[in-house]
Amino acid sequence: MNDALFDGKLQPPHDIIVKAFRNDYGFCRPMSKKGKVVIGINSEFDDRKTFITILAHEMIHQWQWTEVGEMTHGQTFWQWQPTIKRVLGLPLYESY
Repeated sequence: MNDALFDGKLQPPHDIIVKAFRNDYGFCRPMSKKGKVVIGINSEFDDRKTFITILAHEMIHQWQWTEVGEMTHGQTFWQWQPTIKRVLGLPLYESY
């Protein structure tokens, strides 16, 4: 997805955690170095599309951290909605 969505420009995350989370679908936590993050994805997803949607959501937050220096569900998040729809054929949700 890094190649398809971000032209391969995202650094690999410091870690990707896939396990059951009580209250989250996923998360993206910044590390001390700009651009380095830990991505977490809940292992109790319904199907592959849900997994991909959550991963794309968290990768957008990683992009925000690298390029903007913050992670929000504001304009720099939603600007990715057309790309996610075009490339993945999936919706972009704020709650993932």
